[in-house]
Amino acid sequence: PVMVVATIIAYGPVGGFMLANTGTIASAVSSFLLGRLLGAEPLRRLGGPTLKRLNAQAGRHGTMIVTALRVMPVAHFHAVSLLSGASAIGFWPYLSGTLIGTVPGIAIIAAVGNQTKRLLLEPDLGGLMVLTTLGAFSMLVFYAMRRWMRRYAPASGDDTEQ
Repeated sequence: PVMVVATIIAYGPVGGFMLANTGTIASAVSSFLLGRLLGAEPLRRLGGPTLKRLNAQAGRHGTMIVTALRVMPVAHFHAVSLLSGASAIGFWPYLSGTLIGTVPGIAIIAAVGNQTKRLLLEPDLGGLMVLTTLGAFSMLVFYAMRRWMRRYAPASGDDTEQ
């Protein structure tokens, strides 16, 4: 997130959004391909039971798994990429999940960052209202994504690691 914010500040909301997305996707794809190249065996210590669970669901729910791991910061970005590459998740489901899980957040950071900058340079009630609306919208998007992902989460008694 720090590099995303720095890119948006340096290049503005539109240019920064485009560059941040390009860098994020390039990083995600290169780490995925490295995981694919290394294979599951060397990454077993890093992934352990997580990689086993990931593989059990990867064929049917690859996009959903990657989206959830990108939205919920439960693991480091590159660890998710490496483990996804070493798992049975295909490239296109991985890329789709990465796009769904990262692009909205970068867009929100760009919009909120730009509006915050404008409000600091030229404070007015309209700018404050726009920033407040963006904040509320961001929370609504996060809430909707969490509800959507919970629909696909296994029941608490359904553990694939047994």
